[in-house]
Amino acid sequence: MQAYVTSDVGMTREINEDYFSVSYPGDEVQLFIIADGMGGYNGGEVASKLAVQSVRNYILSNYEETDKSRESLLKLVKASVQYANMIV
Repeated sequence: MQAYVTSDVGMTREINEDYFSVSYPGDEVQLFIIADGMGGYNGGEVASKLAVQSVRNYILSNYEETDKSRESLLKLVKASVQYANMIV
């Protein structure tokens, strides 16, 4: 599988607030995570980076405890987003 990511600051912002994380080939868990910035709020780029890192860390820390079923993986992703929301 090949993955490509691109992001653009757009026409109204001076700083690109988007952040992403893509797993390396061969990683046990393949994650493709992107967070949009916060539309010009102070620290939007920090918030999106923290959100992506929190989701990634949560999933990687809890992946082995799941039974790898679709339902369990969906619960893990949902929990990771809730965790990131709490952190941000």
